[in-house]
Amino acid sequence: EQTERYYGGEEWQEQSGGHELGMYHALIEARIPFEMANDRLHDAEHLRQFKLLILPNIAALSEAQCERIRLYVKSGGSIVATFETSLYDQEGKRRQNFGLADLFGVSYDDRVEGPMKNSYLRLSSDSKTGRFHPILEGLEDAYRIVNGIWRLEVKPHLDFPSPVTLIPTYPDLPMEHVYPRKPETDIREVYLRELGKSRIAENHSLYGHDRI
Repeated sequence: EQTERYYGGEEWQEQSGGHELGMYHALIEARIPFEMANDRLHDAEHLRQFKLLILPNIAALSEAQCERIRLYVKSGGSIVATFETSLYDQEGKRRQNFGLADLFGVSYDDRVEGPMKNSYLRLSSDSKTGRFHPILEGLEDAYRIVNGIWRLEVKPHLDFPSPVTLIPTYPDLPMEHVYPRKPETDIREVYLRELGKSRIAENHSLYGHDRI
């Protein structure tokens, strides 16, 4: 509710409700049971029943809310977060960095790229073991998948695995120019880490209802 009420003003922040709708649709299609958790009820009593907390661009979070999410992770809960989650306070004022940067292991690099005409994600196995990361289960034969149209640039502060990397944007017209200039990079688009019994996954691209 906070994000719906206080977040907005930039082109990529329009129709912020699409993030929840997109995740809702994805969970329904995957037949994964879930429950909606109001952002004002992220306390231990309400969150302890969940193994995983999904934050689909929940951009506006207070310091107290961020701390409750930290406690949830400390107690063994896992999180999935997207785009600008925790980059704004409860009144919609942008922070210098993500409120949950310590959990993410990355910091905001002060730039939003987009709208991107054509952009894809490269899916690859580990170069040392040849094995695919568990998040790519079922996608082992997919060389690439479509990306969002906006993405945040971030600085990683840890050594993350790289199962999903960026194929930079390229023109959509004229047709003779529609091809990737760089078919692969080492720019991670999904950041994965483990903290004790908790697992954290974050992606800083924008996925609305039409992209999931």
